[in-house]
Amino acid sequence: ARLGARLSEYNDSIAEEAAHQRRIRNWTIKDRSGREWGINERGPVVAGRNLPIPVPLPVPRASPELEEEARDARRQRDEINRQAEDVDRDRNFRERTRATRARQDSIRNARRGGTTP
Repeated sequence: ARLGARLSEYNDSIAEEAAHQRRIRNWTIKDRSGREWGINERGPVVAGRNLPIPVPLPVPRASPELEEEARDARRQRDEINRQAEDVDRDRNFRERTRATRARQDSIRNARRGGTTP
């Protein structure tokens, strides 16, 4: 009897989970005449009928030559971008170095002349 009761509880929980999963995937309502409207797991439902969903056509794969050209172009763009970043970094470093030297020189000159900057 205990085994039967436990098995019955288990079956009830399985049935409840299955019903829950159906409700999650079924967003339809029924009107007064019993027709369904909304979206179910097969797609949109209008007046009790599932509408066909267009399936996209498969995209043909590019040829190996085109793929190689795209890889080369990507590599060249990456190299150009890297070089541009190097130039910007070097320019910024030189500007900051000049500014630091100018500031230090003005401090030294002020100290030599006996005035504070």
